[in-house]
Amino acid sequence: MMQIVHTKEEFILDFFLASPPQGILASRVIMSPGHIKRMLKALQENLTKYEEKFGKIEEAKGPEVSGESEGKIGFRV
Repeated sequence: MMQIVHTKEEFILDFFLASPPQGILASRVIMSPGHIKRMLKALQENLTKYEEKFGKIEEAKGPEVSGESEGKIGFRV
């Protein structure tokens, strides 16, 4: 799971391990808007090359939570 927050000066990408009942912040990446734009361009170029070689990638669905843990995942930072 990933959360993205931004201000005028930076983008913050938080990557979580989301295992109920308590999620944990696994990694935080802080980048300037210029670096984010270059990273997105590099990712898009590589994704295009990958799909040309291996075929179209289907978009993944988000995690499904049901039962006792439904809607009860908290996060520790």
